[in-house]
Amino acid sequence: MRNHIVKHLIFSLYLLVAISASAWPGISQAFAEEALFAHDINFSHLSVEKGLPHSNVRCILQDRRGFMWFDTADGLAKYDGYSFTVFRHDPGDPNSLSDSYIRSILEDKKGNIWIATNTGGLNRFDPMTRVFTRYFHDPSDPNSISSNKLYRIYQDRRGILWIGTWEGGLDRFDPETETYTHYRHDPNDPNSIRSGGHIESIFEDTSGNFWIGIFKGGLNKLDRESGRFTHYVNDPNDPDSISDDAVTTIYEDRNGGFWIGTYYGGLNKFDPKTGKFSRFRHDPDDPGSISTDIIRYIFEDSFGTIWIGTEAGLNRVVFSKDTANSRQVSGDSNQKKEMVFDHYKHDPYNPKSLSNNFIIYIYEDKSGAFWLATIGGGINKFSRKQKAFSNYRHIPGEDNTLNDNYVISLYVDSSNTIWAMTFNGGLNRLDRNTGTFRHYQHDPNNSHSLSISSNMSRAAIYEDSHGDLWVGTWKGGLNRFDRETEKFQHYRHDPKNSNSLSGDWIRSIYEDRLGKLWIGCGLGGGLNLFDRKSESFFHFKHDPENPYSISDNSVISIYEDDSGVLWFGTRHGGLNRFDRKTGNFYAFKHDPNDVHSLASNEVTVIHEDLRGILWIGTTGGLDRFDKEQGIFRHYTEKNGLPSRIIWGILEDRDSHLWLSTIKGISKFNPRSEVFSNYDVSDGLPDNEFNRSCYAQSQQGEMFFGGPHGFTAFYPEKIMDNSYVPPVILTDFQLSHKPVPLGKNSLL
Repeated sequence: MRNHIVKHLIFSLYLLVAISASAWPGISQAFAEEALFAHDINFSHLSVEKGLPHSNVRCILQDRRGFMWFDTADGLAKYDGYSFTVFRHDPGDPNSLSDSYIRSILEDKKGNIWIATNTGGLNRFDPMTRVFTRYFHDPSDPNSISSNKLYRIYQDRRGILWIGTWEGGLDRFDPETETYTHYRHDPNDPNSIRSGGHIESIFEDTSGNFWIGIFKGGLNKLDRESGRFTHYVNDPNDPDSISDDAVTTIYEDRNGGFWIGTYYGGLNKFDPKTGKFSRFRHDPDDPGSISTDIIRYIFEDSFGTIWIGTEAGLNRVVFSKDTANSRQVSGDSNQKKEMVFDHYKHDPYNPKSLSNNFIIYIYEDKSGAFWLATIGGGINKFSRKQKAFSNYRHIPGEDNTLNDNYVISLYVDSSNTIWAMTFNGGLNRLDRNTGTFRHYQHDPNNSHSLSISSNMSRAAIYEDSHGDLWVGTWKGGLNRFDRETEKFQHYRHDPKNSNSLSGDWIRSIYEDRLGKLWIGCGLGGGLNLFDRKSESFFHFKHDPENPYSISDNSVISIYEDDSGVLWFGTRHGGLNRFDRKTGNFYAFKHDPNDVHSLASNEVTVIHEDLRGILWIGTTGGLDRFDKEQGIFRHYTEKNGLPSRIIWGILEDRDSHLWLSTIKGISKFNPRSEVFSNYDVSDGLPDNEFNRSCYAQSQQGEMFFGGPHGFTAFYPEKIMDNSYVPPVILTDFQLSHKPVPLGKNSLL
């Protein structure tokens, strides 16, 4: 009965959340967005070791065919999701790239790739012919490009190219006529473009105004009709002026907010109507301030989140009226928002953190994945789905984390506290309200400490209806934990006492609707039924002479269905149904000659869904069990599973089953029989999870553990990617040899 009530309580809570979300959409959306970023983002990396030509990357684009392009300090790299094609300068080929050191790239409306190089002028690349056309500065031709040292390239909505040079000012280039209009600083003309350094940023706002950011030259606004510039520069006596003249990046968000990044003065919010700037500077005493005053890039994603690339990591702008460390941002309306910054930095102890803190460019592709260009760290990538997965792990030197990454058992109790048993760290308690961990380990000088806390390959945690927490250990027997006194009471196997625990290797704990506590043991210990009054154990063991005994002495999983039938999953003996009246066990085993038999005799998990269907997780796949006919329907890799080894099963409010495997997490829709699979590329810290290491809160949050710590997520926050990339042929081979393009070729 307890199991039945819990399932329907969870479903009712789901409905309450759903109703609340529909009643207050603004609140639910804001909550959902914040929940996505509750913990660290997991980044995947593209490095020189993986084929990237150089670790310095300054610009990123995705072309109309879906290829990713990266400009580097040693060539132009095209990435197809699997491998790189690199284009470099070849002194003997006039149709090659003019300079391998690239500063900026873009794709024009015709599909050409334009490349601004460090010393080789401008290049146009035709992806179909793979030919580069070069545009050089000619001192004798005033209609040529102003300089061969370029820094930025930009295409406006009219198709005109704008080229920011290192020393020759700004060029307007018409690709149709291949003519240039030059904008250079004239000391005798106060309305000319300012001098000071190279052009870092070019931007066209929604009103058609053109903005130029110059390193040490401030912010310049161009009137394209008159060719006159309006200048915005720092005035030390005016706190409403721009904070610094070294402007590095310019961006207008979807709400009309105008953002300016500088190299020495932090971030600015600009009001073009009043000409006033609001400043956001790094404050070492304020963890909610921006991570540094050196701003390199500003970007708004498809969800409206603003990201700031700096030389001290990635920053996310968070608007909140309830944050103590917030700063007010003036807007056009009377209402003021408050703003703080979330930081994402390189962590030498976390291989899924940023590879490098120098973030110079941010890009979102058509699938919603984010790509970050770094100086010295190659490419970092994460997807929107990744942020829904929160990962808890051990961090060396920090006490308030898991004390060991190898998690072997998980449980969420009635107070929403998370309990995690680890291989070498004992029992960990996570208080979700405070975010703090408490660790419980074996102390040989304390008889009331945990019975064992190291070298445990299996464990079990369970809270019974009396509020007692039971902790089963590997080699250390069973522990009953009093959470008020924080004392452990031990139950161990005693060969001299037939009423003691049958084995010290605990694999499963379960309380049935009658309040009886069942304990499954490994390594031949069999099944135990605990009598609370006498504190004695009654044993069930396999008897080869008795076909109605339990089929195996290693009991992995225990479950009571809604009709009150107890089921036991074993290590080698398949699935057992227990008849309380007769005390008989009826086994369902794998038969290689029967396609409708159990997929494998190792039953790792048993789950009954909200429709009353019994699902069996095995090392041979997922089985749907027809209890009436006694037959099993199998789901394996052929049906879409990433692995047939199933370690855990949980169910969400939409009746989807979530399965942990040795190759990631899989979501299964029983109605459509479709699997959606998630791995490290979606934000999981690792693809491998551990046997029977899963839990679910009353709010529906799911937890799966493995050698990497444990992962937490709300199923409704996991968004599948609806983008279908185009199919492109990248190579054609005959007899394992590539066939080249050309007149004398088959292609």
